[in-house]
This record gives sequence, structure tokens and C-alpha cells, in this order.
Amino acid sequence: MRWWFGNRLLTTKSKVEGQENPPNVIVGFKFYEVQKYLATTGHMTVTLSIMTNNRWFHIGTITPPVGMIMYVVCGIGKISALEFSREIWPFVVALVVALALVTFIPEITMWLPDLLLPAR
Repeated sequence: MRWWFGNRLLTTKSKVEGQENPPNVIVGFKFYEVQKYLATTGHMTVTLSIMTNNRWFHIGTITPPVGMIMYVVCGIGKISALEFSREIWPFVVALVVALALVTFIPEITMWLPDLLLPAR
């Protein structure tokens, strides 16, 4: 019996010693869940600009809190963000209406190309 248990222990010990488990692999398995989500967000940011209309990005650049264009214009024109926001709302409303029209009535998008290149 001792011989059988000895060989059994040797076999299992050899399998464990045969694996290469550097510390970075062990730490990598600990953060596997985090890595899954980080990997998917990288793909999302690359493909999001392809799937999304550019008007969404432009509306976001002129409105607070992210509005990069707003901060640049306020810095150059020496005006406050509140003053800029009061003046920009008619343009934001026009952009949202145009976005809604193109989104819900897609024929508007192809109206001019259909005039220039009629169907044969």
C-alpha cells in the first residue's frame, strides 16, 4: 500500500510542479473579471463612433458638462459658461430637431442624392 500511495503522491506532485505559474499569471487570474470588462470597453469605444451619428458628438461638445467647445469659446471670448449656455440653446434645439427628423424619417437623408442620381 505504501508503494501505491507514494506513486500516487508523486504523480500529483509532478503535475503541479510541471505547470509554469509565474506570479503575473496568478495575479492575472485574480483580476480576470476586471480584465473582461476593460477589454470590452476598448472595443466599444472603437466601434461606437462608427455606429453613432456624428450629430450626437457635436451636441455633446457644445453643451455642459462635457462641452469642450463651450470651454474653449468661453476662454477665448472671456465670457462665462452661463452666458454661453443662454446663447447656444436655440442652436441645440435646432440640432436636436434635425437629429430627430433624420432618425425617424430616414427618407430625408436620401432625398438630395435621389434627385442627383435618379433610380434607373
